[in-house]
Amino acid sequence: MDPRIAKQILKLENGRENQAIKKFQETTQRHQNLLEKQQEFAEYRAEYDRQVRELGRRNNHVDVDVMNNYQQFKTNLDQVIDQQDNLVDQAERQVDNQRLEWSAAHRRRQALEQLIENQNREKRLLLQKRNQNLADELAMQSYKH
Repeated sequence: MDPRIAKQILKLENGRENQAIKKFQETTQRHQNLLEKQQEFAEYRAEYDRQVRELGRRNNHVDVDVMNNYQQFKTNLDQVIDQQDNLVDQAERQVDNQRLEWSAAHRRRQALEQLIENQNREKRLLLQKRNQNLADELAMQSYKH
């Protein structure tokens, strides 16, 4: 492969790997934000349950309307929590996919760097061999004279 072309391709692969890293980081951050929101919902639900129980203990009963509102609110909150769980699961899959994309880009870049290094090594060896042949030829010519 022409060294100039190889360097251009390497530059492109570096860019692709950097983009993959950026996407992975963004996806990971989004996942983390969703996890935090999921935790907040769970804590809010637990706190709401605690407050209703406390209200029942203080009054020795809970009004039917309050209990109906509680059940309706709890149902709605559970739906929101389920939706959040689904978003977290989806984000986890996206993180895994982005990790795989970054890993593939990283391997492609490394393979290209190795190819370039191998070509450079072959050129150096070929040049050394040529120089040695020239030196041997000169030595033979000076020996003949």
